[in-house]
Amino acid sequence: MEFKVSSAGSTVVETMLPGTAREMTNVYIMDGDNLLVTHYSAGGNAPLMKLAKNENGKVALEFLDATNVPDRKMPYMGGLELTVSGDDKIMEKWTHFKDGAAAGEVEFALERVK
Repeated sequence: MEFKVSSAGSTVVETMLPGTAREMTNVYIMDGDNLLVTHYSAGGNAPLMKLAKNENGKVALEFLDATNVPDRKMPYMGGLELTVSGDDKIMEKWTHFKDGAAAGEVEFALERVK
């Protein structure tokens, strides 16, 4: 994973699996008091998720809308939970949806390389 601040400090761009055939991009941005993330998937769609909960170091984002997901029965990432610890570690738990329901999870344990 690679992270960078972009757009005059208004976005954080996360590149997942950089340099691979499955590279994907996530763009985090504030919309007023709401945190939004758009997940540009290797599947060719772009789900938009909105902050649903922020407590005790856990941030949960839920599906709001998507590009190239004309039918919610199609597969897409529709949920993200971030757990941030004070020691430069982040746990990302992505929820995959298919046929209108949660169909699995993928987790990434991240630690800052100094």
